[in-house]
Amino acid sequence: SLSDEVLYEVANQETASGLWLKLEKLYMTKSICNKLLLKRRLFGLHMKEDTPLQDHLDELNSILMELRYIDVKIEDEDAAMILLASLPPSYESFVNSLTVGKECITMEEVKSSLHSRELWFKASANSEGVNGAGLLAFNSTKNGKKKKEQGKKKTKVNPRDICNYCKEPGHWKKDCPKKRNQKSVAVAAQEDSSFENELVLSIVDNHQHSAEQWVLDSGCSYHMCPNRSWFLTYEKKSGGDVFMGNDMACKTIGIGTIQIKMHDGVIRTLTEVRHVPDLKKNLISVGVLHTKGFKCNVEGGVMEISKGSTVVIRGIKKGNLYMLQGSTNLISESVSVADKHTPDLTHLWHMRLGHMSERGMMVLRKQKLLGDHTVKELKFCEHCVVGKHHRIKFPKAQHTTKSTLDYVHSDCWGPSRVPSLGGGRYFLSIIDDYSGMTWIFIMKHKNQAFKYFKEWKILVENQTGKRIKRLRTDNGLEFCSAEFNDYCKKEGIVRQYTVRNTPQQNGVAERMNRTLLEKRRYLLSNAGLTKSFWAEAVNTACYLVNGSPSTIIGCKTPTEVWSTKPANYSILRIFGCHVVRAARRSSKSKSIFRSFKKYQKCKLFAFEI
Repeated sequence: SLSDEVLYEVANQETASGLWLKLEKLYMTKSICNKLLLKRRLFGLHMKEDTPLQDHLDELNSILMELRYIDVKIEDEDAAMILLASLPPSYESFVNSLTVGKECITMEEVKSSLHSRELWFKASANSEGVNGAGLLAFNSTKNGKKKKEQGKKKTKVNPRDICNYCKEPGHWKKDCPKKRNQKSVAVAAQEDSSFENELVLSIVDNHQHSAEQWVLDSGCSYHMCPNRSWFLTYEKKSGGDVFMGNDMACKTIGIGTIQIKMHDGVIRTLTEVRHVPDLKKNLISVGVLHTKGFKCNVEGGVMEISKGSTVVIRGIKKGNLYMLQGSTNLISESVSVADKHTPDLTHLWHMRLGHMSERGMMVLRKQKLLGDHTVKELKFCEHCVVGKHHRIKFPKAQHTTKSTLDYVHSDCWGPSRVPSLGGGRYFLSIIDDYSGMTWIFIMKHKNQAFKYFKEWKILVENQTGKRIKRLRTDNGLEFCSAEFNDYCKKEGIVRQYTVRNTPQQNGVAERMNRTLLEKRRYLLSNAGLTKSFWAEAVNTACYLVNGSPSTIIGCKTPTEVWSTKPANYSILRIFGCHVVRAARRSSKSKSIFRSFKKYQKCKLFAFEI
């Protein structure tokens, strides 16, 4: 139906399509002015306390539809936020319960929750029956009653009359002011309590939860539990009052620890859990976990609380609450006694199957390959711990050196099965942490490491004018000799040793040795040389590494960082290539024509550093 004003505008249209196009031109033009007006209506939309919820939703949907007609797209999450922001103050608790701990929300989710809340209020009003109707009548006729009473003639009261309620003279029980005040306070308390209880129950969304489940709650200040038998350690302590959502106070009578078996089967301990006997739920405080360094992530109806990369606690959304995916770890004497006499078939099959995992046995049970035996929760197995025990992964080292020679790594490699041309079987590698500059010294014996280290120290300190501050090595005897330790103490060098049989802690030097040995194999293979040339190949590899860019130092070369000069690539030649070397000649022989015999054919094996 169209109003008279609009009907005058489209009276000359003969077809339905023409009528529709005319209306589009009038009211759905894609002008900036029309867009501004609609967005002003959208962002200025506010619901009054007495406005029906459905009317408010219809108005919002109408504005969003008109915006879509003029090609203005409002994202679903933005529309949900606008709807929540348009609700009156009485919906504040509802908005908080719906949005806390979430990273995203949809319009459908908000509407569904609003309708659930509306249905709960209607159901509560119907269940109150006569009392609810009387309360409503009291509120709605309060002012009218006063006006009606003002017109009535006051009843004369004999001063000798005594009130049967307050026992004071001068009035009757029906006119007792104390009785009226007490009734008004009781009615107000009933209204407040009913309203707040409804808010709490609307969050539960009519889902039934077991008293043994734990709720992940962002609103409570501490972990709380009403069950005394669950506490592993317990101390009687008055912790004051705990106030519920309806301002009801519950006493805290103790504090202790409770063990919980999590979703991954790991048993973790909750500390500083308050014992509140009057509490109806077991609560895990998300705020306490956040204070202790845990992070909370909510996505797809799953709440995950993690520390680092490990998910410690996981909660599944049921209704509007996130319930812990796990159970309380209870140690019962009756259970332990029964276990002594009753064979554990799950553990028996676990051993028969070569200590198979619980998940694997569940697969076999579903395929009915284990007979009629039920696979229960697998208890602690000492043999699995011994057999699957391994070292944890070593974290990547973070060095914050600010200058050359602040931190030096060193390691000794060898012995080589094939001695070098000079008889060497070992090499000492020294790496500057700041620049990545590397030095190599070929040794015949390990005990020569101290000699070469002193020579290198004098060389680099004279070149740079700086002193070595820290030296990191393993616990090899070549680095732990008395003369080496005394020399470092005398020179003020701080020693850092690795744990025995843990080369990962000296990763910089170990990784450099691996790089040099890999390049050695490449060079010898490419040149077609025997393994006796390994020392020349390692020295060449060291020279090439110092001239290669590294991501650790911003894609610069170690030579450039160490000497502030770019590497010289003009002298590079292929390792082992053929070269012609001029032979030495006597100063007495200076013939004009030089014989070809005075030149020697050889191979290139090293570069001068």
